[in-house]
Amino acid sequence: MFAVLKRFVIIVSCTLPATQGRVGFGPNEQDWGYVTVREKAHMFWWLHYTTATGDYVQRPLVIWLQGGPGGSSTGIGNFQEIGPWDEAQNIRNYSWINYLNVLFVDNPVGTGYSFVEDVNDSSLFAGDNEAISNDFLVLLKGFFTQKPEFEAVPLYIYGQSYGKMTVDIALKLHQEFMAARINCNFKGIGLGDAWVSPISSLTSWPPYLLNLVNTVIEVHDHQSYLDSWLRNTTMAGQIIRDILHIEINDVNLQDDLTREDVDGNLSELMNGPVRKSLELKDIPIQWGEQSEAVFQAVKMDFMKPVTESVERLLNETALEVTVYNGQLDLIASTPGTISWINKLQWSGADGYKQSARLPIIVNGVNEGYYKSYKNFRFFWINRAGQAVPTDNPHTMDHILRATVDVT
Repeated sequence: MFAVLKRFVIIVSCTLPATQGRVGFGPNEQDWGYVTVREKAHMFWWLHYTTATGDYVQRPLVIWLQGGPGGSSTGIGNFQEIGPWDEAQNIRNYSWINYLNVLFVDNPVGTGYSFVEDVNDSSLFAGDNEAISNDFLVLLKGFFTQKPEFEAVPLYIYGQSYGKMTVDIALKLHQEFMAARINCNFKGIGLGDAWVSPISSLTSWPPYLLNLVNTVIEVHDHQSYLDSWLRNTTMAGQIIRDILHIEINDVNLQDDLTREDVDGNLSELMNGPVRKSLELKDIPIQWGEQSEAVFQAVKMDFMKPVTESVERLLNETALEVTVYNGQLDLIASTPGTISWINKLQWSGADGYKQSARLPIIVNGVNEGYYKSYKNFRFFWINRAGQAVPTDNPHTMDHILRATVDVT
């Protein structure tokens, strides 16, 4: 079955000009393809060239990794957050391709258009961060083989939600570069509402939820729920469910970290017009078909922290480490993120703690706060939940321009 796909990929690779995109699904030039990262395991990438004037290689390359694990970068990240079109194929004003090249990768294997040939063979899925990182490095080397002009382009990796894999991928990439096993111009990472220290996040929930109760009462008149909660602990679960679905300033607090809820329209889009435009009719799966298996494969690794890897990035590399958090995110809450950040053991820890917290002013409005020291930055973002690029796009645009070398 996969022989047809392999012939398809070979034909694509041989017939495309080295420095010119092609028509895909969207208003800009694109390219896409598969890399076989292990036997029977195939990872999909989709490159969107920047629409900025001038030579595209003069602009950085940002790799976007969706969370979950199992959330699709090519679908959720592209059409719901930062790509040129939204799900209704309307132009997105704050698309990152306006000034950056963006590479969407369906990672880990089994996510989105990525797939394994035998879904019943659990060994084909990545079972932990080490396996995820190894697969990603194979993907990136394959991408550079097809697009060698990007080796010298400043490279950033931005991940949302499941930040554990972004952190360990970054550390692995740095190690491979230092060992001369990959050639790239790796500059830094961005961790958006990142699941990095699960215990820090989980222990932040009770005080966070307690502080939200008054807001819920005020907005939705849940005083009776609060009274019942105080008398009967069974009502607490209902209040929490209500909180998760409350919208404050049009921002929904609900965040399914373990599985991205995919709108039916997005599935139809990805398995219909997008699949047809990208000529993916020969791949043996539907987009998103194996996502649940992706999560099941890493469930034993899900609660392990990667704060030591963050410390290594800060202590052993010159990479820029940017963390940003929507103030209304619950699962990877801002208090939880602050907790693990303040516990990091790195050379700039004291300097960071003593640095001033400054306002983020965008168009005359205070959109949050930030602190920075040496190669570390942290941004608190108002009016945003987990999907900051969607919830507060103009502030995300401001942050991106401040953290990515856009000349």
